[in-house]
Amino acid sequence: MPQLASYFGGFIIGIFLTFIILRATNFEKLFHQGKVFEIRVAYVLVSLLGGHLLGRIIYFIVNLLATTN
Repeated sequence: MPQLASYFGGFIIGIFLTFIILRATNFEKLFHQGKVFEIRVAYVLVSLLGGHLLGRIIYFIVNLLATTN
């Protein structure tokens, strides 16, 4: 159970961190001007992917520490 909570916590934190990083990098300049919907979808998808990756990393670390005891 602590592993799942660590994944979910890392997932939520990862979404916010990825979104903040994307906003700072002017990610929207990769798209044509006026493509607002596509830019928003890209922000959501990349943020979810970053959140999943951070969640899996934290899950792996917590699982590794739980099995060494």
